[in-house]
Amino acid sequence: MRAISRVVTICLAVLAGATSRAAEPGPDPETRAAMREIFAALGDVLPICLSADRFASPAQRDTVRAGLEKIAARADSLAKHADGAQADFASRGAVLAEDARRAASRFASGRLVDARFVALQLTESCVGCHSRLPSDADAPFAAKLVDDAKLASLSPAERARLSVATRQFDKSLDLYEGVLTSPPSGAGEAARMPDLVEYLIVAVRVKREPERAAKLLEKLEKRSATPPDIRRELGGWLAQLRSEGKVVRETPSLTRARALVESGKRARPYTYSKAGLIDDLLASSILHRLLEDPLQTKPDRAETYYLLGLTDANVRASPWLSEAGWYLASAIRTAPHSQTAARAFEAYEDMTVLEWTGSAGTEIPADVTRELDRLRALAAPGAT
Repeated sequence: MRAISRVVTICLAVLAGATSRAAEPGPDPETRAAMREIFAALGDVLPICLSADRFASPAQRDTVRAGLEKIAARADSLAKHADGAQADFASRGAVLAEDARRAASRFASGRLVDARFVALQLTESCVGCHSRLPSDADAPFAAKLVDDAKLASLSPAERARLSVATRQFDKSLDLYEGVLTSPPSGAGEAARMPDLVEYLIVAVRVKREPERAAKLLEKLEKRSATPPDIRRELGGWLAQLRSEGKVVRETPSLTRARALVESGKRARPYTYSKAGLIDDLLASSILHRLLEDPLQTKPDRAETYYLLGLTDANVRASPWLSEAGWYLASAIRTAPHSQTAARAFEAYEDMTVLEWTGSAGTEIPADVTRELDRLRALAAPGAT
C-alpha cells in the first residue's frame, strides 16, 4: 500500500485540479496527463473486477485488457519521465507498471482469479494511503475514480466491495450490514457467506470493532432463514468474538498472536474450514499492529510476516483481500536461511503449486517458477 503513496498524492492534486504542497514540486502537464489516463483506466477496470462473472465475461475482455495495458504504459512513462530529484516517484511508478503488466499477463493466459486479485490489489495500492486521511478528503477521490453511471450499475454487494477497494471502511460496513440483513436471494444464505467474511475482515481486522461484528452475527444467528449448519458456524464465531474480541485493543503481543493462530488451527476440522476464522482475524489484527513497531527485531518481524501469511491464507474468501504469498515471501527475505524462512517457504510453495495446478492441471508459469527458485535459495538452511 505504501509503495506508491507519493504517486497518489500527485494524483489527488491532478484530479482535484489543485496544486501540490509547497514541499512537493508541482506536476508538469505530461505528468498530469499520464495520471488522468491512469485513473480513467482504473475507473473502467475496477467496476468489472468487483464481479467474478463480469470479469470473466468475453464482452468485457477488451475493456479489461486495454485498461491494464494503458495503466502499465502510462506508469512506465511516469517512471522514465521523472528526473534525478524524483527517484522515489520513478520507483513507485515502476511498481505500478509492473503490477499492471502482471495483471495483464495473468488475464491473457486465462488465469482470471489471479488476474482479478492483482488488478484489485493494484487499485488498493493507488488508494492505500487514504486510510490515514480524513473522510472528507478521500470521498471526492472515490467519487472521481468510478463515475455515477458505472456506480449505478453495481449491486449493493458490489458497492460494498468498491468501498473496501477504495478504503472507505465505515461506508463498506454500513453497506454490508444492509446486504447481509436483507432477505436472502433464491441462491440462499450460503451464497452470501463470502460477503460476510469480507465484512468480518473489515470490522475485526481493519476497524477493530468486534462488538459491532458480534451484533450482526447475533442477528443472523437468530434469523429463521439461516440454515442450521450456518447457524452453528455463526454461533462459534460469535462465542469467540465475545470471549477474545478485546485483544484487538490490548498491547499487541507476538505470543498472543501465535496462540490465536494455533487456536484457529485446532478449531478447523479440515483444511478449508472457516471454524477458526475469528481466531485468525484477531491474530492478524495484532500482527498488523506489530509491524508498525520500528524496534521489532528481524527474527520477530519474520515470524510476524509468516503468521500473517498463514492467517490470510486461511481467511481469504475473496482473492483481492489476501496477501498471503506476499507475507510469506517477506518472511523469507527478512530472515533468510532461518527456521522461520524454511517454514514460510514450505507454506509458500504448497500454496503456489495448489493455486497454479489444482484440479485444472495448469502448468506453473516460468516467472512464477523463477520466483519459487529464488525464494527456495533464500530459505535454504545453512546457506551463506
